[in-house]
Amino acid sequence: MVPVDPGLHDFTDPSSHDNNWLRLTHPEGARYFFNPLERLFTEENVWENDIASEILNVAVEAKQLAAVNGIALTETVELAIEKFEDGKFGYYFVDHDAQILLWPESVTSWALMGGVRGVTEKGHIRYALEAQYWCVHQLSSFELMTLDSSASAPSRKHCTLFPNMRVLPRPIVERLRDMIAYAHAESITSETSLSPFDLGELSNILSLVDQVKESIDKENEHSVCIVARFMNIFVQAQFVNFCGQRGARLDADQSLYNSDNEKDISILLRILNVVLFNSPKLHLESLRKVWVDETVVKPRWNKFMDQLNSEWNSFTVFSTVMLAADVSFLAVPGIDDATTPVKSATTIVIYMSTLCALGSLVISLILAGQVNNNRRSSPGKVAKFMTVMSQSMLGTESVALMHSLPFALLIWGMIFFAIGLSILIFSDTADIAALIGLAPIWTIVVLLTTWPILAANNLHISAGAKSWKETMKRIVIIRR
Repeated sequence: MVPVDPGLHDFTDPSSHDNNWLRLTHPEGARYFFNPLERLFTEENVWENDIASEILNVAVEAKQLAAVNGIALTETVELAIEKFEDGKFGYYFVDHDAQILLWPESVTSWALMGGVRGVTEKGHIRYALEAQYWCVHQLSSFELMTLDSSASAPSRKHCTLFPNMRVLPRPIVERLRDMIAYAHAESITSETSLSPFDLGELSNILSLVDQVKESIDKENEHSVCIVARFMNIFVQAQFVNFCGQRGARLDADQSLYNSDNEKDISILLRILNVVLFNSPKLHLESLRKVWVDETVVKPRWNKFMDQLNSEWNSFTVFSTVMLAADVSFLAVPGIDDATTPVKSATTIVIYMSTLCALGSLVISLILAGQVNNNRRSSPGKVAKFMTVMSQSMLGTESVALMHSLPFALLIWGMIFFAIGLSILIFSDTADIAALIGLAPIWTIVVLLTTWPILAANNLHISAGAKSWKETMKRIVIIRR
């Protein structure tokens, strides 16, 4: 039990008498420390184990290294330091005037570039540094540059991690509002918008920014954190899409590399495409429009998954109806006779129809359940999931094949059911008059059923007839 003294008291912790360090609380609740004299931030508990002196020594070494390399540290430059589990310290500087992270020596980092290939121009690298400037996850989640090694740089985002005791500048708020307004207009006028948010989200963000305006030129950690989060997302999108660079991505389905989007369909997929009624090819085309250069645009991916989810839900209904029809067919007396050791062709075909319908139902339920899976809940997790799938033998074609199975199995179930019904009609019917009446109707239904399939593959009866007439005319002319 912790006793609470009566009356009003000073609730400052007794160990916080070091006036050089201020304990600050992040809007999310995290605690960190700030040294105003050194312009130094850290998440380490500077009140314990004499770590404060160690951090100050690291700060001195970092600033000396900057001076040696001719880097002027102005009053707007801050320093962040963290101690790793192995006892080493990591650090980075941040320049609020330039709105970037910096280090006093050359660094390289694949994580800092976000895995984006082809980054060579300094103007392009600046977007990556600015994105890290605006928003941050937990400090321990990233690797900082150590004083004894220049091999790697951190993936750091400063303003959201340390939003306290800083003013919200008016130009930043106005810039953010302009980016949101343009993304809103682009989402309305373009089907291939690069906006990281959909229309509903952009409207909510715009109204949120309008509320933040009251905190302009004031110290408000909540408003700073809000603006920094959205600035990071928009600037990161500019970096990924090579904003301001030669060959910048202007549409969400535009590839900047010789990526999977340009690859031909494999021979195996072409064979399976015929067996699965062209469904894999259609799903692959749709997938390549949302998975471009191993990146995803969140609104397009969400729309893509919503369409698939709706499609799978409808297939569950159709598959259930197909199963009911198969079971009812087998229940007809004489169709599935348990006393007969050899099953008839009709019974075997209906068994196959039942299995296909059941497979379609099960796969539809599994895929629909995976829509809400954590692997697909955010762009980062989606990209990770798709990257893993792309490393399989068929690459992204394997995903297209999985997505096409519910439709293809359902169609095969219907085909087997139609074959079973046809066998029953033409093999077990002895009435000639009935056969004469059923045969034309059966032929018409088959033709009408295959018509959409032929038309989808640009095969038209009228075109064939016209070609036949032209051929016959040429034969007549030759004879003459």
